[in-house]
Amino acid sequence: VMVARARALRIPIFESPLAVPFRTIVKYVYNALASSDMHSLKRSIAVQTQLLDLLIDGRGVSDLITSLSSVLHIPIVLFDARGNVIAPAGGSAHTQAIGRRLWAEYSRVDRTVGPVGVLESNHERLYYQTVQLHGKVENVLAATAPQGPTSELIDTSLSFAQRLLALAHLRSQEQI
Repeated sequence: VMVARARALRIPIFESPLAVPFRTIVKYVYNALASSDMHSLKRSIAVQTQLLDLLIDGRGVSDLITSLSSVLHIPIVLFDARGNVIAPAGGSAHTQAIGRRLWAEYSRVDRTVGPVGVLESNHERLYYQTVQLHGKVENVLAATAPQGPTSELIDTSLSFAQRLLALAHLRSQEQI
């Protein structure tokens, strides 16, 4: 009866021999999940290290945006406070259209995207991070990805890039 009900609900069910202690199964599942979390953490640190190395090497903001876009496999655009594109990830007409749409959506919500900086639009998730210095918005970092489960890698990478861009502004103003 249990197996029939699980099939009807499309819920996976498995059977293990009575000789296998339940804690052995739980330990295996826990270790698999912990391994996945560790992989995500290592990947996030690798992305952050790559971006930091670009800044240390004196590479420009455009290189930072292009590298981040390449690593995350999503279009990313950096705007100034007025909506002018500073650094798109590539110069194609398609990327420029993405930039216009990202800024249009940002303007549509009066530049208010909530505490997590994410909008859902047309089967896409739009990410926005403002780069501020001394309470003034200098840049807006925007990206688009297909809708789906929230990506911690995208969130943490964009947040880290936001801070690196603030450092780049300070360095350009010789305030570091």
